[in-house]
Amino acid sequence: MEIMVKSGVLKKECEKIEDVLPAKPSIAITGGILFDVKEMGCFLTATDLENTIRLNIECEKIKKGSAVINGKKFISLIKQLPEADIKILKKNNYVDVLCGDARYTFPSMDEEE
Repeated sequence: MEIMVKSGVLKKECEKIEDVLPAKPSIAITGGILFDVKEMGCFLTATDLENTIRLNIECEKIKKGSAVINGKKFISLIKQLPEADIKILKKNNYVDVLCGDARYTFPSMDEEE
C-alpha cells in the first residue's frame, strides 16, 4: 500500500475519525484506522463496534493494499505536520509516514481482525 496525500486533506478527515476511536479500546484493533487503497479509491475506516466511519479521501494512489495503524498516535502525528504532501506506505509489517525530510514508522496491525 502506498499513497500520497495533502496534509490539509488528511487533517480534515482525521478530525472526523477521531470522534469514533475509543479512548481505551477493549479490543486493540478498534483503536486502529484501516487504510484500504483500491482501484475505486482510498478509504479510511474506524470503529468502536457501535459506530463505524468510512471515508473516501482524495489522494494519489501509488500502490493498492491495506494496513491498520494505531489511530490516536497517527492522528496526533498528523496534527503536528506542516502543510505539505504526506506519503504513507506499508512495508512488511510497518507503515511509514513521510513528510519532507521526516520519517515516522508505525507497526501495522492485522487487517483481518
